[in-house]
Amino acid sequence: MSKTYLFSILIISLFTIFSINSCVLKDKSIPKITISEPNSHAAAFICSGQSCERVFVQNLRKANKSIHCAFYSLTLKSIINLLEEKSSAIETLLVLHNKSIHPGLMHNKFCIIDGKTVITGSYNPTKNRHRNNIIIITSPTIAHAYEKEFKELLAKTFAAGEKTEVNSIQANKTTISIFFCPEDDCEEAIYSELRKAKHSIYFMQYVFTSSKLATIIALKHAEGIDVKGIFERSRISPYSTFHFLSYQNISVFYDPFKEYIHHKVFIIDNETVITGSFNPTKSANTKNDENLLIIKDKDIANLYLKEFNYILSKI
Repeated sequence: MSKTYLFSILIISLFTIFSINSCVLKDKSIPKITISEPNSHAAAFICSGQSCERVFVQNLRKANKSIHCAFYSLTLKSIINLLEEKSSAIETLLVLHNKSIHPGLMHNKFCIIDGKTVITGSYNPTKNRHRNNIIIITSPTIAHAYEKEFKELLAKTFAAGEKTEVNSIQANKTTISIFFCPEDDCEEAIYSELRKAKHSIYFMQYVFTSSKLATIIALKHAEGIDVKGIFERSRISPYSTFHFLSYQNISVFYDPFKEYIHHKVFIIDNETVITGSFNPTKSANTKNDENLLIIKDKDIANLYLKEFNYILSKI
């Protein structure tokens, strides 16, 4: 494929306007198909500012065949320039949210590299220095699911795609489940995991307004489970669950930093991490196009727990 053609794909993707259609979910069932992939693996990174940027740049540079990215926001020159550079040699496609079209958001933050590696999490490649997390998964099954989602975005099927048929892999000691929402009902997936908590629920949330999730957290607290939460101070509103959870005598805190806490994270029993682009809100669950990961791995959970404890230590 010629340099001119590839570059035109990138530019068209940058400036194409997509409409976003909300859908109403009736079927609340969650797929439970798991594939064994012993050679697959995942790595997690807690980062802010330039450290997040480095993670993305280092991994995008490894691409040899294709780069497919969907970002809510992209302003970093280093990544824009790298995508332009890569477009001269490999297929490079990009979908961005256009805020002028619909109140729902194309809120994803992911890239698929060579059809086998997925980079995702809470990080938008922008100039901000917010606290974020990034997950890198090398798995043909996970990459295939993200490719299918990406094709829906290219086809302008926003927030109204098909349910994910195979949404979970077992890679040695790690189990990874993925959800694309609203079609896979992210709120229900999180609720299901919170309901199974036996010892602890900790969370770090940029914005959290879901009464359903706040209620199950309060019920688990009433059972004697250790519950603590950190909220981004600037996003506390009358609709925030901060007020309800505080009234239930649950230990909830404002973040102490100038930069935002941009995480969308739950840590359950020190072994399960829920992360991705999904803020627990009604809009995220019904209007936006989002992705969510549930990762069962004690080492990865420990990394997120260290971030949680670090933030708590600064309060």
